[in-house]
Amino acid sequence: MELLSLALIALVVLAGISVIATLRRIAAATERSADALEAMATANLPREVQPANDTV
Repeated sequence: MELLSLALIALVVLAGISVIATLRRIAAATERSADALEAMATANLPREVQPANDTV
């Protein structure tokens, strides 16, 4: 019974790690999409109206 409990805990931990990894991949893809959309939105603006790139 104790071995079954340990196996179940290990399974839950591994599932949690998998979920976290998937969420990180989704977040990275979302950030890349947002960067691409921002680049497309500012690509056709005249230089004097483009936002400054001085983010800290």
